[in-house]
Amino acid sequence: MGVEYENVTGLGGRGRQDGVLELPDGIEWLNLHAVGDIVAQRGLAALAPAVRDESVANGAANPHNALRYLEKQPLADLIVKTSAV
Repeated sequence: MGVEYENVTGLGGRGRQDGVLELPDGIEWLNLHAVGDIVAQRGLAALAPAVRDESVANGAANPHNALRYLEKQPLADLIVKTSAV
């Protein structure tokens, strides 16, 4: 286990010297990523094991378009789940 640094994420999470990001209790992080999106083409779970990666299909034309991510079912499901709490 590495040395921990508080509030590295701005969410109260902890970053360690080994590069692993630990999320604070109560934070559920869904990371949507798409093939062809040069910004978000890979998952984040390798850096933060608590992150849930979901690969989505955003099409070949403009795959980084935010609206395409916002319309995905995994995000809608998480919004419903957290709204019910």
